[in-house]
Amino acid sequence: MYRGSKSDIWEGGHREPNIISYPPVIEPNSQSNHMVSHSDIYRTIADLLEVDLSDTEAEDSVSNLPLWQGMVAFLFVVVFGN
Repeated sequence: MYRGSKSDIWEGGHREPNIISYPPVIEPNSQSNHMVSHSDIYRTIADLLEVDLSDTEAEDSVSNLPLWQGMVAFLFVVVFGN
């Protein structure tokens, strides 16, 4: 019925829509097919608030702010595990 399993990004895994509205940064009615994670919200909000995080804070988080601003420069690390 669905592609993939628990550790995949497909429907059978963890693929869910991420709907965000932030008019000062995100162009209205824009869409993206880039893969993001809910854990990225921590570092993204820190970037929006211009808060510096240490290397030990939110170490699994990547800021999505460049993606929201239309600048796509991401390094994705795919790790499989349970």
